[in-house]
Amino acid sequence: MMVDLFAVNPQGIEILKPTPCHYVAKIERGDNVLKVYLDYPKGKICAQVLTKEKIKINVCPSKVEVYLGDRLWREEAAKCSP
Repeated sequence: MMVDLFAVNPQGIEILKPTPCHYVAKIERGDNVLKVYLDYPKGKICAQVLTKEKIKINVCPSKVEVYLGDRLWREEAAKCSP
């Protein structure tokens, strides 16, 4: 799944998800930080395996924060690709 965020001159950034069932619920852009909020379908049974998802953005941030609900799960330096 590709999430298109302000795709004027899009670049791609990959984020890790704790399971394949998690999905991007919300994306916020801060001071050179991209905050990605993941959600999970209630009642669904899913394998506990890390998966990647690519997000299109127009400006590469220096840091990406991934949240599960409102709790910070992962923080890493951004690695953008064209």
